[in-house]
Amino acid sequence: MSKSMIELAHDFVASQEEAVTFQAIWNYVRKQDPTTQDAQIGRFYQLLTLDGRFVAVGGNKWSLKARYSFKELYDDARGVYREVEDLETATVDEEVFEDDEEDGEDKDEDESDHEEEAA
Repeated sequence: MSKSMIELAHDFVASQEEAVTFQAIWNYVRKQDPTTQDAQIGRFYQLLTLDGRFVAVGGNKWSLKARYSFKELYDDARGVYREVEDLETATVDEEVFEDDEEDGEDKDEDESDHEEEAA
């Protein structure tokens, strides 16, 4: 019985000492299963992201989640959320905001002038 694409990917990533690129994983799967077609690459990527055994480690590289402690994975995810929180709580430069409002008012007035001319 032949293995699925995701099982082939798991075998390959498990055999590597370090994280591997998506392209390397895809090339391995293609070599092992010649019936795999290029059109399946999107579906394969989706399966890889949804399979709980894999983790994206940055730079389009993948590894097995079992190789990382919960703390490593959690701290990395917190870093992403922390950046979003920083953006949400950043102060807005009020002068720039006021300039944007004035530009919007001028634009609306110009549009109404054109509508009157067309009538």
